[in-house]
Amino acid sequence: MRHYIGADIGGTKMILFFEEDGEYMEERIPTGFHYGKEDVRDALDAFIEKLPCPVDGIGIAVAGLVNDAGTQLEISDVLPQLAGLDAEYLSRGRFPCRFINDVKAAGIAEMSNYSKEDTLAVILNGTGIAAAFCERGQVIRGGRGFAGELGLNVIPSDEGLKTLNELSSGAAVLKRAGLSAQELSYRLSCGDEQAREVISRAAYYFGIGLSHVINLYNPDIIIAGGGTSFYDGYLETAIRTAEEFTLPEIFECTSFERPKDPKRIVALGAREFIRSFLEDNG
Repeated sequence: MRHYIGADIGGTKMILFFEEDGEYMEERIPTGFHYGKEDVRDALDAFIEKLPCPVDGIGIAVAGLVNDAGTQLEISDVLPQLAGLDAEYLSRGRFPCRFINDVKAAGIAEMSNYSKEDTLAVILNGTGIAAAFCERGQVIRGGRGFAGELGLNVIPSDEGLKTLNELSSGAAVLKRAGLSAQELSYRLSCGDEQAREVISRAAYYFGIGLSHVINLYNPDIIIAGGGTSFYDGYLETAIRTAEEFTLPEIFECTSFERPKDPKRIVALGAREFIRSFLEDNG
């Protein structure tokens, strides 16, 4: 039996996931805007040292644009210090290592839960917003693998033209609220009107983004994940807004689901990505 690590490097945390004989090992390491290449390598090395057996490969999902070969992270707006991060720098020849965009990894994870006949749109709204489109058991990559940067779409707002990331992402929500994620969640649970207004505004524009996806792509199923989408009332408001701006005949044939494993969806997809890369293609 081969053993693989799935890694999810996001704007606020890195998740490292390993499984052997049904036993899980998992770590969550804080990241952030200044998280660097050496930080990633040190965390990965420390995790590997704790494992009960050698590693046969590592799949690393990251918020950013990955080159065609999957060997380098070209750019990341939420993790700018990781631009240029190279697979060989992390592996040092010890095991195969490949990068994949985080939302495409999420698409790989979710495809296993649905029929290959289903057309899926997997949308993650965390620090930033991105989408993976899945059809006939494949994630649509685009010309250079960059398809799905939903958060970069520009939308007219009450503050002028803004990207969806600037209006609706987790980073935008916390900046507007002036609170931590924990504080915002607490105030929402207490019915704080200012907190609810922040969520309602962000969710409204996210709903417009959803309407673009539905009108353009006509998915059977939209799988909405990422921490921002779990704020109280956020997704419900977004779906109502999407219905308002979507052709009714298209909206009626679209269902909305949550990821089967919201906390590990990206890490699980990264692990399946490296397994498939090495076993199916090797």
